[in-house]
Amino acid sequence: MIPGPAIPNDQSPKRLVDAAQVVAVVGNQLILAGDLEGEINQLREQYQGKVSDEEFDVQRPKLRKQLLKQHIDTKLVYHDFLKNIPAENHSIVLKTINQQFNEKQLERTLNKYEVETVAELEAKLRSYGSSLQKLKRQFAEQVVSHQMIRQQSDDDEEITHDEMLKYYWEHIPDYQFPAKTLWEELTTEYRHYKNETLARQELAVMGNEVLRGAPLNAVARRSRQGPRWEKGGQHEWTNKDSLRSKELDIAIFTLPIGKLSQIIRDADGYHIVRVIQRVDAGRVPFIETQTKIKEKIKADRRNQQVKDYLVHLREGTKVWTIYDADNQQRVSETGKSSTFKRR
Repeated sequence: MIPGPAIPNDQSPKRLVDAAQVVAVVGNQLILAGDLEGEINQLREQYQGKVSDEEFDVQRPKLRKQLLKQHIDTKLVYHDFLKNIPAENHSIVLKTINQQFNEKQLERTLNKYEVETVAELEAKLRSYGSSLQKLKRQFAEQVVSHQMIRQQSDDDEEITHDEMLKYYWEHIPDYQFPAKTLWEELTTEYRHYKNETLARQELAVMGNEVLRGAPLNAVARRSRQGPRWEKGGQHEWTNKDSLRSKELDIAIFTLPIGKLSQIIRDADGYHIVRVIQRVDAGRVPFIETQTKIKEKIKADRRNQQVKDYLVHLREGTKVWTIYDADNQQRVSETGKSSTFKRR
């Protein structure tokens, strides 16, 4: 059993200066401060100019904890690989993964960091507090972890019609949709006129132009009034009860399609609207969505299997982190009920 390192007294939002400082122990696998700081420094570069160094450093402890959790999960699975795969096969697997990195991943990594040579890549990684060797190690651990997780989450159990139908009705709100309409309007706003009468008279003139054959969108643009005048008064699909103006909401869901409305008054001004297209409220039929439901059930099963697998690993693996209050290795109780079954 590897003893946990002493917790530093300074828990302020400062960088972990010592890259060799142990921040977590997973079984016999160590996670160092440098494993996290390199990724955090790369993230800092992405936000350069958007947030100040001081603001970013305030977020460092939170980012560090989030990254540490991800690293712990990867180490748990990698530790399981080391325990359950014959030792003589370890080097063969890792050699294959290293070859995969050199043949495929290396070029992607050069492009990602916008460098042309391995020497330039090494220099770039060092500037972040990382290295190519560390990158290769993390890549190998991730590949192994993905393979182990895929083995544990393979599920060939058939999904029945009844299961899909049950899912459909349990999630029926997801398959319902409100009435919606596509519409256009002419508007005169009170704020542009000395009184409401003038605003109404102006809109009546505009409406008559459209009745005589003028394109509504041209009249709307010329008026320079209303929230969509630049778009010629054309509105996107609008859901029922989504407009602030109840008067307009009622009009666009009751007016016959293609018919120019009478003048409508609301709190902002006067309006003439015309409905282009309308769809009634309804729901997606089960038959049209059963394929997606099947995939969703499969995905949910896989996610649950992964969660069960990680819970199982935590139950049998000693995990210590720098954030543990009592500075003792956290040992999950063995013997807890678990639905996990090794595949």
